[in-house]
Amino acid sequence: MNLLIGLAPFIIFFVLMRYDISLALWGAFAAAFVLCIRDFMKTGVLRVLDTSSIVLFGVLAIYTGFIQHMTIPATRLAVDATLTGIILGSMIFRQPFTMQYAREQVPSDFWATPLFIRTNYLLTAVWGIAFGLTSTADAAATFYPAYVSLTVSVAMGLLAMTVAFLFTIRYAALVRRQAGLPEVHWFR
Repeated sequence: MNLLIGLAPFIIFFVLMRYDISLALWGAFAAAFVLCIRDFMKTGVLRVLDTSSIVLFGVLAIYTGFIQHMTIPATRLAVDATLTGIILGSMIFRQPFTMQYAREQVPSDFWATPLFIRTNYLLTAVWGIAFGLTSTADAAATFYPAYVSLTVSVAMGLLAMTVAFLFTIRYAALVRRQAGLPEVHWFR
């Protein structure tokens, strides 16, 4: 569930973009800032996704508000492509972004096990693929709007995110059972 909360600025952006792109970017920036500060005060850790979200939405909000207005498909492409890069970069630097969230739910003596590490690489890869597919749909809507509408792009993104979220929940539960760890209640 903490991972879903970490994605809250992106969810806020995608909900508010229907009304106004600047509102969506500033709303996502504010959410990212609040989450980052809240989690830092609680854990003393700055998560990659949280800090990247602040930078991403802050830069895009300033750019769109003061330099040049961006279309919704172009802004979605910038957000999703950057998030894909962050996710893939976290794997390249051997710190899959899901690991920071998983450590909050798993005892520390499990963190160095091959199962924990492999699971986080797999889950991060699934999210990377989902956002990669979403970025591809956004690029098609941006550069070929006659062939791929914003509605189709959004639908493809929602489908990819839903699959990634459901896979994360189910696979994490399977691994927890195999490792003899207590079940996580996602929606309490």
